Amino acid sequence: MIVYEIAGVENPAAPPESDPLIALLTPTALQPGQSVASEAGITVRVETAITAGFTVSIHNPTAPVVVPELLEMTATFAAKKLQNLGLVPHFSGSSKQGAWVFTQDPDAGTLLLRGSVVKMALKDPPIP
Repeated sequence: MIVYEIAGVENPAAPPESDPLIALLTPTALQPGQSVASEAGITVRVETAITAGFTVSIHNPTAPVVVPELLEMTATFAAKKLQNLGLVPHFSGSSKQGAWVFTQDPDAGTLLLRGSVVKMALKDPPIP
């Protein structure tokens, strides 16, 4: 698989190799298990070969993440879920073992930059 980085398109009718805003990132085709990273830190990895081509994963460390639904999760599970996304959990309310998320701010589905804080109010167990 060949990977290009696009900074914009100067002439949409021109072939990619002649447009100064399109750069070739891989001088040879990537094979399964290989990856390439752009200067911006975006990584493209070829996962597996399939009949019609390849499966590919793309990781952009600066892309916003979607806040997950955390209601009725234990504080431990909610914190781990947020930390895995690069978000910072902040709790108030109950500090009992097994306390669960009663409210969250911002709401699930909100886009945030990594490093942003998600506030959660906890209630005493058991979860209803």
